[in-house]
Amino acid sequence: KRYQCHKCPRIFVWKCTLKRHLRNECGKEPRFKCPHCDYRGKWKANISRHIKRLH
Repeated sequence: KRYQCHKCPRIFVWKCTLKRHLRNECGKEPRFKCPHCDYRGKWKANISRHIKRLH
């Protein structure tokens, strides 16, 4: 079975992943900001990866 987000076209294999997507991502502004530039991300791990690659 597949679980489709009712707010966007994303489809998930796991219901828990859809719930996390709805709670943290879909339609939300990015919560985390890079301290070195204007980049913003929805996940802290994305900021860490961004800093390692670009700064």
